[in-house]
Amino acid sequence: MMLDQVKNLSHQMRLFGIHQACDRRAAEALAQQLHPLEFLRLVLEEELLARKDRTAKALKITVTPFSTLPRGAKAGLETEAEDVGRFLGTPATLTVA
Repeated sequence: MMLDQVKNLSHQMRLFGIHQACDRRAAEALAQQLHPLEFLRLVLEEELLARKDRTAKALKITVTPFSTLPRGAKAGLETEAEDVGRFLGTPATLTVA
């Protein structure tokens, strides 16, 4: 029950590292009879590692136009960059050089 609440809250708060590792870390904490604060440290470390992993996989898109972009073109490019990132399953950032 408590573990389900932690998983639901971590998902709602977009703490996906905690959400994914919660079951494994809870079992580890119970087996080793860890203090609750030690368990908290473990799941926070999992979140940190998950965020570093997501950042490393981030997609950077650079557009170098041949001439001046028309009005509204940058907004369209940003939308396309988001679509590419969603398709590839990773966050995408756009830079217009």
